[in-house]
Amino acid sequence: MYNKSSFKIVVVALLAAAFFSLARAEFQFTVLPKYTQVYEGESVVFRCRAFFDDEIDFSWTLNGNPVRLDHHRVFLNGSNLHINSVGQRLDAGDYVCLATARSSGARVATPPAKLDII
Repeated sequence: MYNKSSFKIVVVALLAAAFFSLARAEFQFTVLPKYTQVYEGESVVFRCRAFFDDEIDFSWTLNGNPVRLDHHRVFLNGSNLHINSVGQRLDAGDYVCLATARSSGARVATPPAKLDII
């Protein structure tokens, strides 16, 4: 039989479990960027999606450095990274999608996806 004290403990435990379950789901990627090979001068799109992506800010890194968006050649469309007219020197390497929760600031990264340019 539950008394008021044990009922409060059960409710707190259930709320904590629900919170941590939501936090895990918040960072579950549904689409991961993939290895891509293109010819120099072509365009490429790296796709990245996550559950609750309307509550997440997406950004990208190239070889560990933030990707610089110029809104023409390199830009985001939602969470997807578009690169027009790729160049070996500027664009080849490992791309990582970063998902950052707006509410908590917690961040999770995808595994790297390599871009090879021929």
